Amino acid sequence: MFAHHYHCCSYLLLLLLWPGVELVTGFNILGICPSTSYSHQQPFQAVMKALAQRGHKVTVISPVPLKEPMPNYTGIDLSFTYKTEDCTKFRHMNAYQLLHRNMEKANVLCEKQLFSSAVEKLTQRNETFDAIVIEQLWFQCFYSLVKFYNYPVLIGFLSVGNLPYAMDSVGNPDDPFLNPDMAYAFAGRMNFWERVRNYLYTGYTRLYYNYYHLPEAQKIAERFSPEVSCSAIDRNFSLVILGNNHVFGYPKPLLPNVIEVHSLQITGDPGTLPKDIQEFLDGASEGAIYFSLGSNLQTQQLSLDTLKTLSDALGSLRQRVLWKHSSVAPVRATNIKYVKWAPQQAILAHPNVKAYMMQGGLQSIQEAVHYAVPMLVFPFFGDQHFNGRKIKDAKIGKSLNIDFISNLSLVMAINQLLYDKTYSRNIKQMAAILRDEPMKPMEKAVWHIEHALKFSRAQHIRYHGQDISLFEYYMTGGFIFILIITIIYSRNIKQMAAILRDEPMKPMEKACQKLKILDGECVDILETAMALPHLPAKLMRKGLRVLNSMADKVDDPRIERFITYFRKTWSPLRRVFPVFLLAIRTNNICVWFHKLIHKVFHDHPELFDFLDKLVEVMTDYNIKYQKVIKGIDQRIQRRLLDIQHDRDLNQLQVDVNAGRIRVKDFLNTVMLQRGLLNGPVMQLKYHQVTLPNNNLQEEVD
Repeated sequence: MFAHHYHCCSYLLLLLLWPGVELVTGFNILGICPSTSYSHQQPFQAVMKALAQRGHKVTVISPVPLKEPMPNYTGIDLSFTYKTEDCTKFRHMNAYQLLHRNMEKANVLCEKQLFSSAVEKLTQRNETFDAIVIEQLWFQCFYSLVKFYNYPVLIGFLSVGNLPYAMDSVGNPDDPFLNPDMAYAFAGRMNFWERVRNYLYTGYTRLYYNYYHLPEAQKIAERFSPEVSCSAIDRNFSLVILGNNHVFGYPKPLLPNVIEVHSLQITGDPGTLPKDIQEFLDGASEGAIYFSLGSNLQTQQLSLDTLKTLSDALGSLRQRVLWKHSSVAPVRATNIKYVKWAPQQAILAHPNVKAYMMQGGLQSIQEAVHYAVPMLVFPFFGDQHFNGRKIKDAKIGKSLNIDFISNLSLVMAINQLLYDKTYSRNIKQMAAILRDEPMKPMEKAVWHIEHALKFSRAQHIRYHGQDISLFEYYMTGGFIFILIITIIYSRNIKQMAAILRDEPMKPMEKACQKLKILDGECVDILETAMALPHLPAKLMRKGLRVLNSMADKVDDPRIERFITYFRKTWSPLRRVFPVFLLAIRTNNICVWFHKLIHKVFHDHPELFDFLDKLVEVMTDYNIKYQKVIKGIDQRIQRRLLDIQHDRDLNQLQVDVNAGRIRVKDFLNTVMLQRGLLNGPVMQLKYHQVTLPNNNLQEEVD
């Protein structure tokens, strides 16, 4: 007896003094994993058992209770909710339909579990918990227990890859243009249309989750814990554990409180094989193939034609085939052994197993990579298509559509896995990469959970993006966008007026020299373009239509370019940014307008109304100009006065059309009749030109 106590004390003393052993104060942890899927339960319960082995008191709500009890581990049995169904039909549903189905079914299951007698007994114990570790999939009605236990440290766990709303719970950036969602078979580098589809789906997922699923979960949770806020709890996670690794997917940015841990269900001990399976695999001199569709899918649920194709192809191989099949064998072949249950890890660890035919589940892939067995994947639904694409891209296996397989395609794919050493070499390299880590995945998960519990009030790993609202986030970007657009359009407007400008010459001087309009005289029509923005919209559109229709008849590409620019830029902006128009220099616009009028008067008399309205507007806006007229030809002045007193505008129009009166004379007459030429409001501005019919010289202002 004394010797026994002596050895116990020596053992405890050794633990205390051993440098690699750290004693941790035990925490009380509640685990919630509602999924009725064995593949989801495996990694979650592995973490819970590891925490119990560390000395923490663990209570786990699960529909898959432990088969054997263990110290510090208490199970809340919800196995009455575990029901299997035919999941093979899900392959005919698109990603959106599957999302709706999963979330709606999850709320029904969550309500049934939350209001069960087992959970009621748990709440009657009046226990307190330091942390709640919850499967962060679709079961948000269990947030009611977070409030019930006075908001302990909240930790999320996902047995699959990252989900958009799980990343949002900690504010982790998740760019849909760079990070493919697991709902589609997209690679890390998506093409344009894949990025579009990925953006639409992830955006829709967030909207559906926040505005449909969470409100439905809120209704259920409020019945259990009144005044609970599921949306507030959903944004209050301290840690998110992803049961995946970028090696199985693609690299993405993760915050310090988002960790990847893979292969948690792999303990290093694959276990032993039943005697019949052991003998069957040991006798496979040509190698063996393992065929299983996992826990959610059964091969007996496939169509008879598909089963016959699979049986014929596998029966024709030289290798032995171990097939997990719960129903009557479709074909009796000497090389095929059918089993209702199979210890998967022990089978994959057998040295004679050379290929693994499977559905593409993440946990099955992790086990296949760990034991370096190339895979032939038949994706059905969920992340299986994404995983199949990764397997194909990494060249550690092949992927086939179960609905379109043939005897030949199946045999060719299997033979490639068996005889092409590329697949075996690549999967061994991937297994080596996953083993080359500073700490084992389970140790990493446990350490981060304990760290979050030790420093539960610390904010050193909390990302500020977790607390910012969508309005605050997009408001900043929206302001910057408007600012950039404003700067661009302000520069464009300034450039618009400079289309005909060519420094260092003055705009009107260059225009007069190049265009040679009005018999050598260039008259600035009172910078008419300044009035254009103030015209009634109907008249503006009418004038622009006429001018635009005649642009092709005017042999000057600058005019056509200007009209296009005017219509696309100036016309819309006159309603949005009228203040910008005040800074526009428009000398060149006048030349453009003058030239067009000269060309199109006789075809479009409505331009007289257009010009007449311009003069009215210019009068209203008091656009003033300095009058500098020296040495004007007296004959021209008398001519203008004669026209003013003896002819009306209609006759002037006839004279202009017939070519008897120059356009400039007509315009000046209009000015005189309006009282603009001699009045203080508006006066003509002449530039230095040489008149062809006299020796008078006009000076430039």
